[in-house]
Amino acid sequence: SRRPEVLWVEHVARHRSHSYVAGWALAAGPSLAKAALAAVAVNGSGSPRSNFLQTRGLDGSGQVVGVADTGLDWDNCFYWENAGSTTYPERGKAPPFNTVDPNRRKLVGYYYYSDCSVCGACPSNVTDDVTVLTTSNGLIASKSQRQFTFPASNGLALSYQEPRMYAYTGGAVVYSLKATTTNVSSNKWAPGAGAYDVPPILQVFVVARADLDTFDVTKASDRLKCLNSCSDTGASLSTTTPISLKTSPGGYGVILYNAGADIASTNQVEGMHIIVSGTIQFMSGYTKCGDNGDDLAGHGTHVAAAAVGDVATPNLPKYSDARTFASTYRGMAPGAKLFFTDVQLNADSNCNDPSQPCTRSTAVTVPVDLTAQLFPDAYAAGARVHVDAWGCQVPSGETSSYCAGYPTQAVGIDSFVSKNPDFLVVTSVGDNGTMSTSGSVTSPATCKNCLSVGFSASINAQYRRAAPLRDPMKDICKACSYPDYCTLSPSIGGSVVNSDKSNLQTLMAPLEKCCNDTIHVSFPLDQQLVPGQEFYAVFLPNKSTVDATLVTDIRGLYGWSSSGSRIEYNFTATPAAYTTPSDSASPANIQVLILSRTDFYDYFEAGTTSCFDTPAASNCRPNPCISNLAKRQAGTETCMSRLGDQSVGDPYLPLSYCSNNGVVDTDSQSTTIMSDRYCHQANCYQDPKPGETYWVSGCDPTVMDNLGNPRPCCDDAYLYTFCLNQPCNVSAATQSGTFQHTTRLSTVRMGYALVIRNLGLQSVLVSGSLTIRNVAYPCTVDQCCSVGVAAECCSRNYTANTAEALSACSYCQTTEQLSGKAPVFYSTPTTVKNPSVCTHYDETTLDERTSRGTVPSDWPTPAVSKRFKPDLVAPGHNIISANSDGDTSTYGGPGEVWVQCDLPSARDFPGNTLSGQYGCDVDSASTYSKTQAVRPDSGSSVAAGLIGGAAAVVRQYLALGYYPTGVQDPTNTRFASASESLVRAMLINSAQSLGGTVNVYTYQTQPACDSESGICPAWVQPAPTVQAVNLDRSPNPYEGFGMPLLSSVLNFDTSTFSLYIAENNFTQPGIMHTYSFQTLNTPNTGTPLQVTLVWTDPPAAAGSAVDSVLVNDLDLTVQKAYVNTYIEVNTGNTVSKLTYDYFLGNNDTTADTANTAEKVILATHPAVNMTVMVASTRLSRGPQRYSLVITGQLRPKYWAWQGARLQVLALIYVNGAYSLADSTVQSSFKSLDRFSRGYVTVEDMMLKLTTLSEADARAMMTDADDNGDRVLQLSEWKDALGALVPNSRRIKEPSFASGLANLTTTTTTTTSSPSTRFSS
Repeated sequence: SRRPEVLWVEHVARHRSHSYVAGWALAAGPSLAKAALAAVAVNGSGSPRSNFLQTRGLDGSGQVVGVADTGLDWDNCFYWENAGSTTYPERGKAPPFNTVDPNRRKLVGYYYYSDCSVCGACPSNVTDDVTVLTTSNGLIASKSQRQFTFPASNGLALSYQEPRMYAYTGGAVVYSLKATTTNVSSNKWAPGAGAYDVPPILQVFVVARADLDTFDVTKASDRLKCLNSCSDTGASLSTTTPISLKTSPGGYGVILYNAGADIASTNQVEGMHIIVSGTIQFMSGYTKCGDNGDDLAGHGTHVAAAAVGDVATPNLPKYSDARTFASTYRGMAPGAKLFFTDVQLNADSNCNDPSQPCTRSTAVTVPVDLTAQLFPDAYAAGARVHVDAWGCQVPSGETSSYCAGYPTQAVGIDSFVSKNPDFLVVTSVGDNGTMSTSGSVTSPATCKNCLSVGFSASINAQYRRAAPLRDPMKDICKACSYPDYCTLSPSIGGSVVNSDKSNLQTLMAPLEKCCNDTIHVSFPLDQQLVPGQEFYAVFLPNKSTVDATLVTDIRGLYGWSSSGSRIEYNFTATPAAYTTPSDSASPANIQVLILSRTDFYDYFEAGTTSCFDTPAASNCRPNPCISNLAKRQAGTETCMSRLGDQSVGDPYLPLSYCSNNGVVDTDSQSTTIMSDRYCHQANCYQDPKPGETYWVSGCDPTVMDNLGNPRPCCDDAYLYTFCLNQPCNVSAATQSGTFQHTTRLSTVRMGYALVIRNLGLQSVLVSGSLTIRNVAYPCTVDQCCSVGVAAECCSRNYTANTAEALSACSYCQTTEQLSGKAPVFYSTPTTVKNPSVCTHYDETTLDERTSRGTVPSDWPTPAVSKRFKPDLVAPGHNIISANSDGDTSTYGGPGEVWVQCDLPSARDFPGNTLSGQYGCDVDSASTYSKTQAVRPDSGSSVAAGLIGGAAAVVRQYLALGYYPTGVQDPTNTRFASASESLVRAMLINSAQSLGGTVNVYTYQTQPACDSESGICPAWVQPAPTVQAVNLDRSPNPYEGFGMPLLSSVLNFDTSTFSLYIAENNFTQPGIMHTYSFQTLNTPNTGTPLQVTLVWTDPPAAAGSAVDSVLVNDLDLTVQKAYVNTYIEVNTGNTVSKLTYDYFLGNNDTTADTANTAEKVILATHPAVNMTVMVASTRLSRGPQRYSLVITGQLRPKYWAWQGARLQVLALIYVNGAYSLADSTVQSSFKSLDRFSRGYVTVEDMMLKLTTLSEADARAMMTDADDNGDRVLQLSEWKDALGALVPNSRRIKEPSFASGLANLTTTTTTTTSSPSTRFSS
């Protein structure tokens, strides 16, 4: 956490999509994913759990995927391992910690590092927590002590925050102190005498902050609380290494005690004062780089299961339903095994309950040296795909460029992969897309030799299945440290909340200000006297406008001026005691008006526009309500703040300046008690006369009082117009209400004002309270997602608090539901939606939060770079995957490790046949089950997990020998351990642009400061403009190459496209490799030709500019050759010329110089000759190996045999089936070889296959004649039959050539639909 490269795990929580549907989308595309979802809607619990690849056995089996993340809740059924006990069938076993057991079913290794130096988490100085003592400030009187606190102030809150984290991970301290009596005054001798240089006795006590105030240095019992060796004494005390300190909410205290002087030196030991000089420095604590579990947030648990999760439980009836339900959400590669590296200290289950002290770190502590400390263990365990869904956190106040560029983490990935070229790293780009227009991809996702992954939206109908599985309190509280214990908790931070909530805000202080039921401001009244026909008023917050914290609280802490607030009030008035016997009782009658502070000022305090003060002013208002004259003259008027002399720019002054406090006017240094007519806490007052109307609704400036001045009165129309608690003209003895303030937010930049108006003649006593909360309140667990008003609350606020565009509870209402009360899901995907209110989520939409390129090399004027990051995107909304309950011992006794695999707590969970609709119906926090097997989560992290699983499936496909025949062949070991460049090339080649849109945020640039004066103009960042950008071509900076579609690259015997793979090597620059082949005609609806080049580039130097990190530059060009026939205008002759079109990698007009992946897509083309050219444009560090993948309508090797296919296969038709047995193949060959020559000629084929023309027969011979002897050998015949039986699309090996590169030709030609052609 002390290194900018490793500051965060992105907070991906509370959003949308389905792991198994996401798996379908990656495997087969959106249309089949929708079909799978429709099957779920129809079949309920009988939903499909395997995509079409998994039904072929392509589930990642034989592969090991490494994941480095926050931790793993390994008793969850996605990872649980049966101990194999027949006596105790529910007993599981713990993971192999820091070792590897390849025989386990899922989790083969669980590594974490205890040494803080591995991840750079050893103690480091806390800049503000240091005390330096000198002769000027180091005096300690005889037998006295000095106390110091760290932090010096606000310790309770700061101790929970970076960089201290004293409350979670403890701290450390170093000190070097020296005491002296030289030149120090004493009590025994004359002050300042300093005649005796006596060795003093100093003691240092380091204690927890909670013990400091009561610590007695003389008590042995208290000395047991010392965190250092406090028995040490001497004139000089110092530490050689940092002293490790236990966790301490509130921080620490240090006591320096003057214990006297050395008796051996002098008998005059009493009364010696000392001077202490030196330094006390506090540091962050010793933090382990990881531990053995996960927390409630469960980031690592969720991501790893999306990649490789598979469910196992004891084979007992009570687990059957839960196992069936959870299995629906298996990972992308459920057959793969997992090697996990824990990189966060967060497994203390006490952290699930804030009433318990616990140890945890909020930072991800990835090893400093990835090449030596993170990847080698995973590689040794057999992992060849590694998912790293962590990245650099952009600190507050910084731009996204802070984490961009090419720092050490990105270099580390490229370095390890370069040395281990069969190791693929998959990273997440982060969720900072709304922070800037571009360049928000953060390290290490800026690596070259990796797959950086962003996330897209998903199929609309998925949301209704995910919503019931969400934890409502997590949604409401966002990323709270303790999301389940907000203001509703009986205990916070180990302390009990008082029944009257009086200590609530103090206990909440160290927690993040995110829970929507956290009280921002609470103002109670108890028997407040309000005289008849007067106002009582108070500001909220009750601070002066010159108090700097007023603005920071409202704008930053509370967000009132940007988001608004939720205000609740309840006040009751009772008649006050009679002042004279002649008084008669009358019912209490009050009004409550809540105003913005701006409107309050305009009404009550703006004397410059008051007709009372300036009756001649043309624009004066008849009333600001003025203060009570008698009270003001008597100096007894209570008040809030006063308006200074505006003529000299005197602003508001603090409350302490008000006259009732009797303070001196410090502005003028006079002794006169202030008398301020604009100092208000009450008192818009009008003396009523018998029979005279009071509390008039408007003020007539011509009506004068008995002194000849305009009569003060209150303009009701103004109050009733601008009060926020509309309607506010009602009156009664009790007034209560709750409202959401979301309009005219600029008027609350200084807060609110509460005004209580006594309409009666007699005084009243008012009791009650006003509370201001987050604007989303009162959407608590008990209220949100139920019925009636609560459901309306949910629809407005539930997901608004999670940055979603549409409520998870109401998702897409039907016309019929619009007329009802509760926003609910429609029951089937075919229900007609009302387009005027339905916000569509679509698989073609890229989530606006996903980080995007182009990666900048500088800010605020980023250099133009052609690097495309992310490389790929995957579904990332509400991916349902494994859930962590923050406890690896959820059930069973010590060491039992029973499985955590509960059904959802929601009544209407997906697949529940007892209810016809899905709904968000968790009743309360107590009924939401934290031990349910799965939960939804969102972001680029879980998308990276899905891509990691997809990569494992691609590796398995290659390892099983499917290429080139499309049929599994265990004897084919060509790609037994495929290179990372080949796996990357396969995935990128299969990727398709989403084709939809993405929201792009554009922020204004801060005006420049004056170059001479250095004065910067006042400026506040306005809201960004948001524009939907079409994703009409790839690659692009938003989605990279798009979303993988494995069915378009994994070629099988039933595929309708062909696949070609080549891996080759360059040893010098300026060389070109060419691959020539023929294509079939591809109409507009056909399969596009896709050519992808990928190589593993050597690492560049850390800190290199992003657009110059490429060490070796290879370039891809596709040449299309065809005959162009046209009529010459001058001669009228028909002319045919061989014409060439050139297409450069990544659809560019010039050669790509920034990426290690280049791709060409030709959507349509005729049957032509194609040549793929790969050039080694620059080879700074060779040799350089590359991978080339081509898919599309390549001419299959035995294409000429298609017309005679059935005749040929008839020769091997035995017992109702085609047989490729050796005896059958040999028999069929002999039937062709009529003269028993051992080979077959064209003539032989024509004699046997009587319908063949000579041209067809020769074409067939050309296709099959691999050795060029113009006859058909038995092996060639067998190969042809092997392709014809499954009708394989395997192509003939392209013609390969190598020579000097014609770089001019390959770098200056055109892109798709070229306008430039070269003819010969």
